[in-house]
Amino acid sequence: MDMSETRTAGQAAARLIRDKIFTGELPSGAGLNQAELAREFGMSRIPIRDALQSLAAEGFVELRAHATASVTPLGIDDLRELYEIRTALEPHLCVLAIGNLDADRFDEMEATLDAMEADPDIPGWLRANNRFHQLIYGASGRNRTVDFINSIRRQTDRYTRIYYTLDREVAELEHRMILEAARRGQEKRLHGLVLAHLSAGYETIAPLTESIPAAGEEPLA
Repeated sequence: MDMSETRTAGQAAARLIRDKIFTGELPSGAGLNQAELAREFGMSRIPIRDALQSLAAEGFVELRAHATASVTPLGIDDLRELYEIRTALEPHLCVLAIGNLDADRFDEMEATLDAMEADPDIPGWLRANNRFHQLIYGASGRNRTVDFINSIRRQTDRYTRIYYTLDREVAELEHRMILEAARRGQEKRLHGLVLAHLSAGYETIAPLTESIPAAGEEPLA
C-alpha cells in the first residue's frame, strides 16, 4: 500500500470511528484497540493508527502510552468552552458572509437542508448540519477563522447528537429561519438567529452532559 492509499484508508477509518462515537456505539471513555478495529474494518493497523492520531487532533480520542487509545470523555467544562468560542465567532462570520452569498450558494444551502431533514441517520444529519453552516461561514473571507470553527464544530458534534435526539425538529426550523434571513440580507436578524440557535443547543445539552455514562457505566435514571 503506497502513501496515498494509506492516507485514504486512514481517512475512511477515521470517519467510521467518528461515526461510531457520534452514535454512541463507542461511548465516552471506551477503549480503542487497533487490532480489533483493523479486523472489523478489513484494514491493516497502519491506517487505524493514522485514524486515531487524526481523531486525537480533533479531540475525539485520547492517545496513551504503549499505543493504547480511548474515546475522550465528555464534560461540562469542555462543552462550555466550545460554546463560548462558537457563540463569539459564528454569528460574526455570518454577518461578514451575508454580502457574499450568491444564488448558487443559497441553492446549495437549501439542498443541504432538504437532505438533512430527509436523513434519519445521526452521522449523516450531523455532516449535513455542518455543511450548511460551512456554506455560510465559507463566504466570510476569514479562512483561518473558518478552519478554526470547523475544528471546534467537529468536537462539538459529540454533544450535538444529544440536541439531535431531543430537538431535531426545532433545530431544522431554526436552520430554515437562518437561511431566510441570509437570503433577505438581514444582518442583525441573522446574527440574532445564529446566536439563539447556538444558545438553545447549549441550554438543551448542558443539563444532560454530566449524566452521560462512560464506558461500562449504567445511564443515570
